[in-house]
Amino acid sequence: MTGGRCEEAGLVAAAVAGKSLSEIAVAAGGVSISTAQRRLRDPQVAGLVQQGRTQQRRQLIGRLNRSAELSTLRLEDLLAHDDPGVALRAIAQVMSGCVQLSRVVELDERLGVLEQRLGGEGQ
Repeated sequence: MTGGRCEEAGLVAAAVAGKSLSEIAVAAGGVSISTAQRRLRDPQVAGLVQQGRTQQRRQLIGRLNRSAELSTLRLEDLLAHDDPGVALRAIAQVMSGCVQLSRVVELDERLGVLEQRLGGEGQ
């Protein structure tokens, strides 16, 4: 750690959590707001904050994927529901999801082609 009494781990954790600048300063060991701002501008600290946010997003995506699996199973059950209104709404959800997913897959494929043309970036 550099920066005297600034507790870098607390500063990074608070920044990753989206805390306010004053809360980040407190989490960094009670430093001034200007010290917290200066530390957040440090490239090493900024990199740690970015890594923390990336890890947070990956965890969220994992949770969303698990929820999507459970939702899909439930939706499949509703497709055969005795109430035609419920079944129809389930069908509409499935069809809408298919359209959205196909758009995402198509964009991902097109992006892959562009990355290959630019020399394999992103692989």
